[in-house]
Amino acid sequence: MESTKNWIEINGIRVAEPSSTNIRIFRSSPRRDAYGRMPVEKNTKREVTLEYESISDSDLEAIMTQLNSGIYHTIRHPDPQTGGSRVTEVYVDNIHMGTRYVAGGVRRWHDVSIDLVEHIKDYATGQEGRE
Repeated sequence: MESTKNWIEINGIRVAEPSSTNIRIFRSSPRRDAYGRMPVEKNTKREVTLEYESISDSDLEAIMTQLNSGIYHTIRHPDPQTGGSRVTEVYVDNIHMGTRYVAGGVRRWHDVSIDLVEHIKDYATGQEGRE
C-alpha cells in the first residue's frame, strides 16, 4: 500500500514535502470552433497547489530549478479520486512567496504556494489544447 504522506515528484525528482497539497478538479465547457464543430476535448482539468508554511532556501531552489527547466512538467501527486497517486502534465501558473527569514542559521521562506495547472493536449490530433 502506498504511503499517505503528502509527497510530490516534479520531473521524476522527489521534492520537499509540502505542508499541504490542494487539488482542484474542474470541468471545462465544450466550445464550438470557427467552423461550427465541437471538438472532443478532455472535460476535466486539475490544478495542484503546493503550500509550504516554511521551506529552506535550498529546498525551494531545488523546486524552482525543476520548474524553470521547461514549460511543461510531469508531477506525481496524491490523487483524491483513487486514494493513490497520479501523474499529471502541468505548467506553472503562479508562485507566491511570503517573507524570507533566518532560523537556526538557515535561510527560509514563509508562506510559499505554487500553483500547477494540468496541460491539456488533444491526443487525437497532437495539437495543443485550449488552456
